[in-house]
Amino acid sequence: MYNNKTVSLKFGVDIVDIKVVPPNDNERILGIYININNKFKFTINKINRMLKYTCSNLKKKRITHDHVIYIINKVLIPRIEYLCQHFIILPYICNNFNRTIRSIYKSSLLLPRSIYNTIIHNQIYPNILNIWDHQFLSQTSLLNAQANNPLTKNLIEYLILYSQSRLWTNDIFFTTKYLDSPSKKLNRIENLLCIMHNYKLEFKFSFKFNTKEGSYPLSAFLIRSNQFFNFIKSLKNKDIFFLDQIITVDDNSIILNQNNLRLTFDVPVINRQNPTISHPKIIAQSSQITKIKNIWIAYWCPRNNDIIYGRVVEKQHFYNHHQTITFEHYVNISTSHPSSHNNMPRSRPNYLAKCSGCILSEQNIYNNNSSNSCYITTLSNYTFIINVSKSNLSFPNYRKPFYKCVCQHSTIKQTALIDFNLCTSPPVNSDSNIEDPIIYRSQLQQFIDLVSINFINKNLILQLVQPNSLHIPLLKLASSLALYTNLEFYTDGSLIRDDNIPTMGHGWIFSSDLNANITYSGASREWASSTKAELLAIITALIVCPPSSTITIHTDSNNCINTYNKLSSPKLTARRFQNINNCTLWNTLKYIISTLQLSVSFIKVKAHSGDILNDTADILAKEGSRSTEYITFNIQHIKNQRCHLTFHDGTVIDRNIRKSIKRIINFQYFERHLKHQNIHRIKDYALNNLIDWEFSQIWFKYNSLSKPTSEQYSKHVSWRIKSSSNNLPTLDILNRNYPDLLNNHETCFLCLTEKESNDHLWNCPRVLSLITPIFLEHYNKFKTLITSESESVYALYSDAITRNIIFKWARTRPPNQIIDIPDLHCLLMNFVPISLSYPFKAAKISKNKTKKLLLKFLFDLHKDIYETIWKARASAWKEFKKTHHITKKSFNNYRRDHNRDTNQNRRTRHRNNNLENSNGYHCPFNDSRRHLENNNLWIYLTSSNFLHNLPWISSLNEDLSQFHSNIYNNIFLLNI
Repeated sequence: MYNNKTVSLKFGVDIVDIKVVPPNDNERILGIYININNKFKFTINKINRMLKYTCSNLKKKRITHDHVIYIINKVLIPRIEYLCQHFIILPYICNNFNRTIRSIYKSSLLLPRSIYNTIIHNQIYPNILNIWDHQFLSQTSLLNAQANNPLTKNLIEYLILYSQSRLWTNDIFFTTKYLDSPSKKLNRIENLLCIMHNYKLEFKFSFKFNTKEGSYPLSAFLIRSNQFFNFIKSLKNKDIFFLDQIITVDDNSIILNQNNLRLTFDVPVINRQNPTISHPKIIAQSSQITKIKNIWIAYWCPRNNDIIYGRVVEKQHFYNHHQTITFEHYVNISTSHPSSHNNMPRSRPNYLAKCSGCILSEQNIYNNNSSNSCYITTLSNYTFIINVSKSNLSFPNYRKPFYKCVCQHSTIKQTALIDFNLCTSPPVNSDSNIEDPIIYRSQLQQFIDLVSINFINKNLILQLVQPNSLHIPLLKLASSLALYTNLEFYTDGSLIRDDNIPTMGHGWIFSSDLNANITYSGASREWASSTKAELLAIITALIVCPPSSTITIHTDSNNCINTYNKLSSPKLTARRFQNINNCTLWNTLKYIISTLQLSVSFIKVKAHSGDILNDTADILAKEGSRSTEYITFNIQHIKNQRCHLTFHDGTVIDRNIRKSIKRIINFQYFERHLKHQNIHRIKDYALNNLIDWEFSQIWFKYNSLSKPTSEQYSKHVSWRIKSSSNNLPTLDILNRNYPDLLNNHETCFLCLTEKESNDHLWNCPRVLSLITPIFLEHYNKFKTLITSESESVYALYSDAITRNIIFKWARTRPPNQIIDIPDLHCLLMNFVPISLSYPFKAAKISKNKTKKLLLKFLFDLHKDIYETIWKARASAWKEFKKTHHITKKSFNNYRRDHNRDTNQNRRTRHRNNNLENSNGYHCPFNDSRRHLENNNLWIYLTSSNFLHNLPWISSLNEDLSQFHSNIYNNIFLLNI
């Protein structure tokens, strides 16, 4: 029994007395509430009360949406982040919190209750933060800082080891990959790793706790999600960890440890290749889609525990992605033909017929046509080729044509299951895949005398530098510089963005002895920036310097010099260091300097000032950018960098983690927004690159009034959001929400013939006739605006104005339907089409001036459209309400008396197609999500953005037409 009333804890140099409270109570320590049983109900209730109290008070005040956004983003959410820094808020709780703050946001902008969440949290619009997303990026940044902080890194290592023991696995990241969503049964780190898979992120730790004596943990084979932890407990009680302990035959060659009955030798590596089958050929990476004929494939689908047959119609192998194939689905004809009735079931021929549609069918251009067929897209490397020929037989209840497989159905099914298990098996111990250093050094000895090279330089180069082909040039340089003690270098970097993929070049010249003619150059990619190119030149120069030498670096990069000087500043804490750009490279630089015990100083050189040596380094850097071998560094060997974050297929996030994850979240919201059926036209326009997203983002937030905040400004923003999302209160929406109140009146108030809807509004003949003179008037204003501001020759940009499709139709005749002129449709929906912003670029008007001129022009144009169209419609709507005695109170009373029936609107769940709604653990060998993991639009945009290192909005202007036939992955956080 503990009798003291307080416990003394040391925080820095201060000792704080903490009050001892009962197990169910919470004690406030440094602003957060701690419970000894790890219960967080008190904190959750406190946040809930805070949000409801704040939002209820905000609704009573006359404030604009800007005030609401500021209070939520800058006051409430940072407070929530601080209170919850020691645990993960579960998704359903985040949903409740988000529901509260969304209500006040909608109220401030007069938006309908049904407005999409992808608008509320979308950076393109005036937005508020999603509590779930903000929690994820803050927790990820916190874990990275804790793992790389000397004070807390040992604690993180212990927690990782503890989690591996809890989940009974030798790879916690692999196991958490198949947990659907965070759970109360998981701790903070386990929940965070579980969430990271849905963002294609992964923490790479320089430490690893391997469990020997086997290859396959039994925890990877558990398939009953609701009993996962019960099974783990049973395995622990039986002291069984690996599958090898069960399937290995006992004989004299098996040596057991009598203390724990474990194998005392490592299980040999299993060859996972399947030589009996052939996979589809991998085509070259391209942005084009390749059509395929006469190729048939099959694969095992764990989604329905059966084999899938298909005829391939196209292949896609986009840059930085795995190859995917789209095929027409065929099914096995279970009933035998009369000609084979006498055959045994395993001897009957295997006939195939077209599938008329199933749960596996994905949304693509083939399934959108009118044919009653089923098309599926999947990863190419999980399929194998089968031999099929056309058959003249006929089968009742099946459609022609029919095909016959060379092999029986049971044989192909068995082959598919074996191939699936081989492809999806977890990797064996990583040590077996590492090249033997003794063998590798003996191979190097044939090209260079390793004895003449200092062993410290040799180890640094071999451990850190990748790929291996760069080792010999650097080792030769280290050998050439071995006799020097005072060394001077001129370094430079080069960034080339001419190609679709930017390339960085780096180079340096050894200036202490010019007669030696010692130079170096190379190239790199990912996170392209001139500063990174300069830093790589400095690192490659230092890694070949002899130990305990004095180094002087001449560089024209003031950024590199300033950052290097900050490294020794006490203000640069371990957490702040992780937020600087290229932090892993700076850690590599620090590690090289400390290992070689170098004394390094920098001298600033003015760029392109006629300095011969600096110009030589510049030439070397540009030559290096043409290299096809891109240097990277193996961070696993850097002691100060205990962990780092990677995206998708291994791209190291070498930037501020919060900002980088924010880019990923932005692209996810962009993709989800385009997936709304109500704005499918905008999706087509976006994928055809008709929308200028940068100017559209500015336009949605543009304030033309002198006051920074006003009710009029909020009304303007509300109109833009409703127009862009087809949420204007037209009669189809009003009849859906108030059917008895409007008596099903749905005739357009302007043309008096068609049913009024958001789509009809811009297709209405009356509307097109009314806006024609508006566009004729603004065409002249547009032409005058550009010609008066441009200093270029008019002939160079005249076609961009006179032939502009935005205004050309007004001088001829209105279109039959608005989709005939998609650029005009974009403009009417308050998006900025590229055809409207391009003339400013053609006239060589600066970007800042373009923003000012274009936004003012858009405001005047939309003001005339609004007053001509919507005010006329609003006047007719007002007369209708007056005639039918409908007031604002009528709508409020109707909403009060007709509560929404949640049971009717509840989504039907399908057991066989329920990935996004299932809970618990997914067996990695019985899960089909791995087939859909690499072809999402947001993954493509994020990879491109990290490669080019540009503002996230710039990546939306890439060619996205290839995603017209793409599929999307369902993840549990779509509903958050």
